[in-house]
Amino acid sequence: MQNSDLSERPVHLVVLRFSAIGDVALTLPVLRGLLIINPTLKITLVSNPMFGAFFRDVDRLQLFPADFKEKYAGLRGLYRLSKDLAAIGDFDYVIDLHGVIRSYILCLLFSIKGKHIYRIDKGRKDKRDLIKGRIFHPLKHTTERYLDVFRHMPLKTWIPFDSYFNMDPESLEKLLKRFPKKAKESWIGIAPFSKHHLKNWSLEYMKSLMRMIAKNVNVRFIIFGGGPKELAEIDRMTSDFPGSMNAARDLNFNEELDLISQLDVMISMDSANMHMASLAGVKTVTIWGATHPYAGFSAYHANNSLDIQITKEELHCRPCTVFGQGTCHRGDFACMNWLTPEKVYQEIRKAGFV
Repeated sequence: MQNSDLSERPVHLVVLRFSAIGDVALTLPVLRGLLIINPTLKITLVSNPMFGAFFRDVDRLQLFPADFKEKYAGLRGLYRLSKDLAAIGDFDYVIDLHGVIRSYILCLLFSIKGKHIYRIDKGRKDKRDLIKGRIFHPLKHTTERYLDVFRHMPLKTWIPFDSYFNMDPESLEKLLKRFPKKAKESWIGIAPFSKHHLKNWSLEYMKSLMRMIAKNVNVRFIIFGGGPKELAEIDRMTSDFPGSMNAARDLNFNEELDLISQLDVMISMDSANMHMASLAGVKTVTIWGATHPYAGFSAYHANNSLDIQITKEELHCRPCTVFGQGTCHRGDFACMNWLTPEKVYQEIRKAGFV
């Protein structure tokens, strides 16, 4: 926490973080804390309109929806976006939490107009060194990198250490009437997909793990995914596990967040669902392949999470990517294939998560 020079007057920030879903979710602890501890602060967050669900109950934060495929596409679109943002009212600072070409151009347009710009240090060199094997230790968590940006400003900074998605009791009650939880039934979330192949565990492995859990636990599996291909895969998984739910087909995004808060455990890849469960205060199991929690993208509540992975001693090539792009240089995808369902199940049982 630091002393503030702005605490006596209203302050308006424009914050840029367009994607991806997990990275936007990780802004929530920082932005919520800033607004709590700086009562005259107002934030306009420029992001994907779908992500407004993360901030639905945050006072003095408004989401400015940015559609870069149509309305704000290309250089002309970015210029239009800068004009539209200027039209919402005067603001004091522009905060770039994304650090990509789009945000650089927007910041340049605003700096020409005399706006003060603060930008994230993404630690790219350290991440390259981690991948190249020159270093091997935990790097700063993404949420801490966000917070660092505001530490350079004349604002107080603070992160509340609790769950961050406050549910609407009325909406949650309606949801639980549609999907009632039986007595002594565990709800386990399964998020078997991520955007990149190198972060995906075998679906057959995941189904084997689910069978092991179902033998010993009275469980209802709630399976999360996204695109059309994933929906079809989830439908096949739910047919193998009677009573399980395809959350992506049955729920909208707001309802998914509400239901995640009711899980006993979330089992996920290195993906957005890991972040959403962790930020909801849910026990989170993450299965890691080519990426690594040391890169700064692990579940935020580390004391309530379990990272399962092949160790560096067993497999020296890990990690080989920060975000999951690329192909396996070994050709055998050992980082995931060596993680058998039996190994993962033993780790989860040992931690007392099921």
